[in-house]
Amino acid sequence: EGNITVGNLKNFVDNNGLYVYNSEDETTFRTGATVFYPIFKQITSFFNYTYDIKHISDNNTNYNQHSFSGGLIWKI
Repeated sequence: EGNITVGNLKNFVDNNGLYVYNSEDETTFRTGATVFYPIFKQITSFFNYTYDIKHISDNNTNYNQHSFSGGLIWKI
C-alpha cells in the first residue's frame, strides 16, 4: 500500500497507532508505504514508512521528517 500527498497542508492531523498529533508546521509533501505480511491465519505483521517535507513559516525554512512504525494485527 502506498500514498503520495502534494500541496500545503496546514494544521495536518495524523492518526498513527495509538496517538493523534496535530503538526503546527505546514506539510508540503508526504509519501509513504506500508507492507503487510501474514504470519499465521489470524496474525499479520506490518511495517510503515512515511517521509514528510515540512515548512516552518516563522523563518521560511524546510525540514525533512522520517517516520517508521510497525506492529501486529490479529483477528479474534
